[in-house]
Amino acid sequence: MSVVVVIPVYNRVGIVFSTIESVVGQTRLPDHLVVVDDGSTDGLSEAFAAWEEKGGALGCPITFIQQSNQGVASARNVGMKAFPDADWYAFLDSDDLWPRDFLERCLRSISNSQDIVAATLDREEICGGQKSRIVDISELIPDPQLWMFRYGAALLSGTLLKGDTVRELKGFAEEEFINGGEDAHLLLRLANLGQWIHVPGAPYQYRSGLGYPQHHESVSQSRHRWAFVFDEFYNEMATTDSARDRLFRKVLAKRWREAGDQHRRQGRKSLSAEAYKRSNSYSPNIRAYYGSLRL
Repeated sequence: MSVVVVIPVYNRVGIVFSTIESVVGQTRLPDHLVVVDDGSTDGLSEAFAAWEEKGGALGCPITFIQQSNQGVASARNVGMKAFPDADWYAFLDSDDLWPRDFLERCLRSISNSQDIVAATLDREEICGGQKSRIVDISELIPDPQLWMFRYGAALLSGTLLKGDTVRELKGFAEEEFINGGEDAHLLLRLANLGQWIHVPGAPYQYRSGLGYPQHHESVSQSRHRWAFVFDEFYNEMATTDSARDRLFRKVLAKRWREAGDQHRRQGRKSLSAEAYKRSNSYSPNIRAYYGSLRL
């Protein structure tokens, strides 16, 4: 089974090489690693050339691609299209880290089934260099979509994705209005197309607060964009399970209320009022009502 790893990078020259080294140090090397420089201005290309000249690749085939700054979704798609026939893809964010046996464990777990479309490790969250908690991803397996509605889709760096399925979904949506929600946009739909499994063992490291910009943190309307992505998927979904539907609606009410709160804090009254209205349309709640009174 061929595996291609894609790392999109924008202005993280100080931390990306630890991420790259967590790939080239795997017990089962990928068939190819693609590093996509999304218009960095911090000397990444020169630093990468120097790192590679010193033998940093350790025998792992690497392609370095440069493009003008077009966003993380575009960078991931460019990396994927460079190797359009891969059996499996892994999209590792430039600040996250894999355990040494990430690929070996995932490939061993998926080897006995043709129906698997995603395999995910547990997530160790690290903020500012300090470990905070480990998220048990096994809880996702009974209903991946409902789990993502509740807890978000910060799963990509620790997930191996079936190539045919990612290509069928045309990769990551690049539209500006879902910037920051492209992971959820893809993963929610991918869960419709096959089995999602949990891979036990050492977790991957999801790092934040390291002094570098996170693409989703830089968007002042991020809560609205996330709510929109989940709302759009909900309205595509057909479910005959009324209890499950009520859970989805309750979560959507919460997500739109959070969007309303974010708009209100930023002084965007009309958008805040719209978000609170959408929140109440899914599940009337006192917090959205109270937020609308504060406009």
